[in-house]
Amino acid sequence: MKNAATKIDDLLIDRVLARDPASQLAFVNSSEKLIYGALNSFGGLSRTETEDLFQAVFLKLFEDDMRRIRLWNREAKFTTYLYRIVVNLVKDHFGSAAYKHLKLKAREDEDGRSPLELLKAPSAQDSRLDKLSLAHCLNQLKPGERQIIELYYFQDLKEREIATLLNKPLNTVSSLKNRTLKKLKKIIEENFA
Repeated sequence: MKNAATKIDDLLIDRVLARDPASQLAFVNSSEKLIYGALNSFGGLSRTETEDLFQAVFLKLFEDDMRRIRLWNREAKFTTYLYRIVVNLVKDHFGSAAYKHLKLKAREDEDGRSPLELLKAPSAQDSRLDKLSLAHCLNQLKPGERQIIELYYFQDLKEREIATLLNKPLNTVSSLKNRTLKKLKKIIEENFA
């Protein structure tokens, strides 16, 4: 098995649960980049905290006869499940108050509801989607798509301002924003519905 390039799939998980040492090593190597990426995207963690949380993820996965791995719902992607474990550990580390800064300004689309409303916490700030989950979804967009979403929702720029900044026609920016919102909604639904 390849180490960092091994895909985390049903077969690999089955081998890990069967206690195959080579598969467990491949699993750890494949998960390492994903976990560090998730922790680093969160921000506000010192190097020591990141290392401690990284180790805590694997302790959670392998404790109690790999109970966390066995709890994985095979209808969902394992990488999404792994992100949720990381997110929960970070929440435990900082407490839910650390997530209060996650407030997205949802703007209505033609249906009267923005897909980004799914990212707003329906019950205060403790929703199932949080900053890491949002980063995971946004990272699945193309760079140009992500840039427009970030400028529009996180920097509160209007479409006209984005068009001027990017030196693109207003209609192009508006069209790209609307297509990207639909794509982002689909990504969110696939990963978290």
